[in-house]
Amino acid sequence: MIEYPGYLTNPVIPSAVFSPPAVSINLSKLMPGAPTPTALPVLEPLPGVRTHQLGFAAANTHGGSLSLMHGGELFEKIIVQPRLMELGYVLEDVSWHTYVWNTFGDKHATLAGINIIDNDGISVESPETLPMIFGAGQLHGFEMLAEKNGGTVIDALIVFEFPGIQGANQRVTGSRIMGFAPGVDWSEPVRETTQYLTDVLTSYTAREQRFALRKNPRTKVSFLFSPVSKRESAALEAFMYARQPGLFSVPFWPDAQKITEHALPGNTNIFFDTSNRKFTVGGLVALWRGIMGYSLFTIDGVFPDRVRLTAPLAVGFPNDGQTYAIPALPGRWEGDAEFERLNPWINGIKAEFLLEPMPDVPPVKQTQAYGCDVLEIQPNAAAEKRSMTYERTIQKIDFNTGKFKAFDRSGSAISKTKGFLWTMHGRAEIAAFRTFFAARKGRLVPFRVPTWQHDLELAAPVSAQSTTIVIKNTWYTPYQFENPARRHLCFIFLDGSGRKIYREVIAAVESRSTETLTLDSPLGVNIAPDMCMVSFLNLVRLASDSVELVWITSEVAEAELEFVEVLG
Repeated sequence: MIEYPGYLTNPVIPSAVFSPPAVSINLSKLMPGAPTPTALPVLEPLPGVRTHQLGFAAANTHGGSLSLMHGGELFEKIIVQPRLMELGYVLEDVSWHTYVWNTFGDKHATLAGINIIDNDGISVESPETLPMIFGAGQLHGFEMLAEKNGGTVIDALIVFEFPGIQGANQRVTGSRIMGFAPGVDWSEPVRETTQYLTDVLTSYTAREQRFALRKNPRTKVSFLFSPVSKRESAALEAFMYARQPGLFSVPFWPDAQKITEHALPGNTNIFFDTSNRKFTVGGLVALWRGIMGYSLFTIDGVFPDRVRLTAPLAVGFPNDGQTYAIPALPGRWEGDAEFERLNPWINGIKAEFLLEPMPDVPPVKQTQAYGCDVLEIQPNAAAEKRSMTYERTIQKIDFNTGKFKAFDRSGSAISKTKGFLWTMHGRAEIAAFRTFFAARKGRLVPFRVPTWQHDLELAAPVSAQSTTIVIKNTWYTPYQFENPARRHLCFIFLDGSGRKIYREVIAAVESRSTETLTLDSPLGVNIAPDMCMVSFLNLVRLASDSVELVWITSEVAEAELEFVEVLG
């Protein structure tokens, strides 16, 4: 390998020779057949500048080819930085710098024009009038602007047009979101509906295969709000008249919290309790003092006692019991906007929003029995109607002219339970409901649940070390034991402790007035007949991919569930 001093490494530097500092040599002239210069003319040094003339080796006789540095991935092109600009949620006008760099080493490039494809509120300010010359290696900066007014979806392509050169462009993405923060009317509950999507394939014998069709659930939120003044009512109606199809920042009122410290101008931390609430990094928080007095901010960090904002506050918010921090969830208005005319200046408005998809709730380890999670919550007895229905997959052959035939394809009854009312008090219980439902993925993942009925009645005490129990004869042995779906039991203690013991029946013997059941292991505790309720522990799935959480207050919520038994 030969080295060419003056351009690459290890040059020969004669000591008393001077030249201008930018003197070099173009390697393309040193290709085979081109003469190699032996020296450059000696020039007088510039006043006050000391430079060195680079010497050259003797004329070479070596061959070879010129190769681009880094395989040509960096140089010999036009580079736009950043290539992708993700604006996120656009609340106000957003500006940024974009740099365009001509990396060609031996030629200039001409910027003939700037074309913005799918432009909606995007503009570019050039440092010079176009056409604009970029010298070899020259870089220029451009001022870019995305206005807060415009279409909801921002997906623009900014093309810097250099004749004969492709790929000099920048993609700009984001969503324009409109502030919307009416107060909630708690005379009606806030309703939060979470929706998964599952494909359930049922066989001839009623066995199932289930497939998840949606990675993250969709969420709908509906609530009632009633403006309390003529100004608020007129402002809301004007806003809805013009902006109903757009993307809203929906205040999720069940998670609203009063701030615990003054939010002063220049602060980036807002202090309040964030536990078990929908505050997320990259999401929005509304500081709210009324429908005409609120501001939206992007969250940069979430901590147990505060959120950190991406930018400091421009104005302050006092800690006087009237300033709320509320998760602002991006969503779109569902259906029509109906205004109930309560009087000439007050409107009652029932709002329903379909929120933008959000990541699912992180899974939490659940109590398990026989390979499945167990729903241990006791249903609220205040439910208007809790019922259980037995269904069968009966195929009937009937020509309506004589006898008919019927076939039980599954050979087993399938129970369906309705009206299982789950009442939650406090954020911890509400969080437990969310994690349990998230683990179910709608109808996808089955679980076990006690029937909460006296399905079997103990006829004698049970010792802690015994593996047999004696029950009153209820025809369990001839009619139910043979079906594996009725072999798992839940012993629910009635002392208020909430204790439960799960066992499997592995044998059953019937006598005239009693039945003796053999369990897979001892109960481990002495039990008298009146100490517990013996229920079947059924394997079920949710009957629907959707569940509605009804917020009665910000600390009390209910959900009514329906189950379908799954055949093993």
